[in-house]
Amino acid sequence: FIVLEESYSKYRATMTRHWEDLIKSSEQLQDDLKTALQKHDRSVSSKTFPKSLLPPNSRFSKH
Repeated sequence: FIVLEESYSKYRATMTRHWEDLIKSSEQLQDDLKTALQKHDRSVSSKTFPKSLLPPNSRFSKH
């Protein structure tokens, strides 16, 4: 039982470390994406977007 307990303890420690690394990576990715989105939002002018997604003379916009 002692060998089994040591093996389980090592496995549990390894898995805990891997989960912590995964969580840390996920949080870092989330922070990086937020930063990239903020930079993108600041550099985009609303004038570059069309006022409508439909063409000006579209049959769908008349309804």
